[in-house]
Amino acid sequence: MKSFTITLLALAGCAPAPTATTHPTVIAAAAAPLVDAWAAAAGGRDRLARIDVVHLTGTLESGGLTGPFSTWETARGERRHEYTLGSAGTQIDVVDGVHAWQVDRNGKVRAVDGTEIEDQIALGYLGANAVLVPGRRPGRVTREGDALRLEPEGGRPLVVAFDPATHLPATISRRDGDKVRIVRLSDWRDVGGIRVPFTIRDDDGEARDAQTFHVEAVELDRAAPATAFARPGEPPPDYAFAANGTATMAVELATALVFVQVSVNGSSPLDFIVDTGAEVTVLNSSRLAQLGLAAIGELAIGGGGGNAAMSYVRGVSFALPGVQLRDQIVTAVPLDALEGPLGHRIDGILGYDFLSRFVVELDYPKARLTLYDRAVGHQPGGQPIPLLLQGAVPNVRATIDVAGRSVAAQLIVDTGCKCELAFNAPFTRAHRLIETSPKLLPQRSRGAGGETDDVVGRVAGLGLAQLHLRSLIAAFSRDTAGALANPERAGLLGGELLRRFTATFDYDRKTMWLDGAPGFDRPSRLIGAGIQWSPGPDGLTIQRVVDGGPGAQAGLAAGDVLISIDATPAAQHTMATLEQLFRQDGTPHAIVVRRGATLRTVTVTPRELL
Repeated sequence: MKSFTITLLALAGCAPAPTATTHPTVIAAAAAPLVDAWAAAAGGRDRLARIDVVHLTGTLESGGLTGPFSTWETARGERRHEYTLGSAGTQIDVVDGVHAWQVDRNGKVRAVDGTEIEDQIALGYLGANAVLVPGRRPGRVTREGDALRLEPEGGRPLVVAFDPATHLPATISRRDGDKVRIVRLSDWRDVGGIRVPFTIRDDDGEARDAQTFHVEAVELDRAAPATAFARPGEPPPDYAFAANGTATMAVELATALVFVQVSVNGSSPLDFIVDTGAEVTVLNSSRLAQLGLAAIGELAIGGGGGNAAMSYVRGVSFALPGVQLRDQIVTAVPLDALEGPLGHRIDGILGYDFLSRFVVELDYPKARLTLYDRAVGHQPGGQPIPLLLQGAVPNVRATIDVAGRSVAAQLIVDTGCKCELAFNAPFTRAHRLIETSPKLLPQRSRGAGGETDDVVGRVAGLGLAQLHLRSLIAAFSRDTAGALANPERAGLLGGELLRRFTATFDYDRKTMWLDGAPGFDRPSRLIGAGIQWSPGPDGLTIQRVVDGGPGAQAGLAAGDVLISIDATPAAQHTMATLEQLFRQDGTPHAIVVRRGATLRTVTVTPRELL
């Protein structure tokens, strides 16, 4: 669930407006008539300029849940928006005009980065009436047909469309990843000589995520609390270590994914993925009943392949060897469809709201996870790399070597991706990554939101701070929806690349350290049989074979059902064991498959595919 929240589009803030020469908004000549009509309809510039503070309260509805909200806005572009949905906790968004913070449902404070701070600055710009009252905030306004394009300095561009009868805003829209988010404003009423929308609907096309704000009270000229726009204070620790502020445990590497054993509310150990690419911690919704937990609300969350159903869950405590995290509000998402293709149980995912509590060290070569209390003062080894925490997931600024040139790329560091690199569809198209890759392999994979469509090839290199890695395997997305269709990020840096390192994450310090194992800078190899398996009603089945690959050369075809490999029955294999088996270069395997009513025995020898 992600929202642009609300803004009044006609209200100001808690200080006298600065002079017109201090923070000008430049209004193009063609846009001026629309701006003038808007200002007059909203109550007139003189009246708007005399308002020093606005506070509005009301009720929010979303995903079958309701709760109160409160919003403060100021002439300096300051803003504080706080809301509660049912029993799913309270979220607070604060911007002081320059910096922005978010307090999540578990009380963790995060300084927001990237497009998130652009959103908050844009909201503060609107709340300050910077378009209507000269001199309040810097920006630029141009005309697009019968609408206005607003470009706040440092903020997200917005498009405001008007009701032709009233000249008041009817909608405000902006890009949000692969979608367009539209805020619809209606039920405008007079409050103290200005016009205020009392119904505001925020919608990105996903009905489960739509938010409707019903304004119930508007206060003008009431002073905001003294600390309303300051960085919120940190809550007391909600975790506890058994000893010495350090907890070390073994992990299982299923290909490049990191699984750790976790007890939930005293349960027997469950299999959780350690996933830096997850904005939230997740329970597999099919496990709730056995854990005695209940889902709250019916919302949606974005993932590879599109959106997935999401609910909130209260009162969840996690225990790992040597450490506990208590009484959390987490999410529930259906993950069963991922288990078959992966060949592994997925009881849940440890995402931002778990990982952000600790300094997290993932020692891939030793298959070991260590969690440190920040008070211990652990100093990681290796190359420090600055992080952006955008959308509660770590991003890095990198360069990609492609076709003899270097391209800047913002990548999510995603331990939950089995890839080395995966590039979003808009970035792939913009830089012709498919056309410039020397060789391509077709691939279909699955994310939380459904199947993804991509091809696998190579990029010449990756630059990351002082590190440079050569000839890497990359997936190039062709998705039209979902996380991999997002034009605001280039893609993912995944676990298959991170497993060359001991990777340490400190979200508070916004830093990742990479300490390379021997040979970490070697060119990548893709060893395989050119066979894509899939769980089916008859067992493990070939979904496709790569033209010219070892499987195709041996005569295997889509639809063949696996009977055995090297005399080991198919029932003893999983997707993970097959992947590992066919990574062994030059080792022949006797494969028996059933095609229709006929058994066929072939020999397949894995080799380099790219």
